[in-house]
Formats: sequence, structure tokens, C-alpha cells
Amino acid sequence: MKWRVYLDPLIKFGHPGYRLFVGIENQDGSFDVMNAPLMQHHSPMMTMGEKDALMDDSKHPTEGVRDFLQAMSDAAWDIGIRPKQIESHASELRATKYHLEDMRKIAGVDAPRNIGVENTRTLAR
Repeated sequence: MKWRVYLDPLIKFGHPGYRLFVGIENQDGSFDVMNAPLMQHHSPMMTMGEKDALMDDSKHPTEGVRDFLQAMSDAAWDIGIRPKQIESHASELRATKYHLEDMRKIAGVDAPRNIGVENTRTLAR
């Protein structure tokens, strides 16, 4: 069994946004499709218990929460939604790349494509 998420673009119908389908693909190729979740109001001091969880690995271990979240994340990625943390990592990586380029310029060395014995000696001079 594998979680599947499908985002149907509504632009073809003249509407912005998407229609979300979530389900589990069974081994025989059939699907168990999740319908709209039920929202329940909780006051600030009200605690939530087991029965309030959307999913629970202890009750349905083959339909894991992690697998569900991965399928949702993959579908979001496909339409351009990125985790907020990824931008800071991308910025750090860019900064490191530019720093290495600057260090090579200062050292007077081009970035070697394939460091072999000859290139290592050149870099050591």
C-alpha cells in the first residue's frame, strides 16, 4: 500500500487553485480515497486525545503518518511549494560557492574539474 496525492489544477475550469485527492493505492491497484476531514472546534483550555488525531501509527501502522506526509510534501513540491527552511540552506550554499570561487581567484587557481595526481601537484606549488 502506498499513499498517493493528486492535485487537479482548477485553472482549466477558470478557477485559481487546485482540487486535492488523497488516498492509498492498494496492492491490487484499487484506491481507498480519503474524503474531506471533519473539523471540530476546541476551546483554548480543551485537551485533544487519541480520538482527535487525523492519523495514528499505533492503530494503522501500514498507512504510516510519515508516508502520508511524504506524499503530501511531494505533491506540494510539484506545484512549487517549498519548505521554508530550504531557502536559508540554498542561501548558505550559494554563499559557500561564491566564497570558494573568491578563494580560487585569490590563490590564482582555476577550479579543477578532475583532481588527479598532476592537478594535485599544480595546486601544491
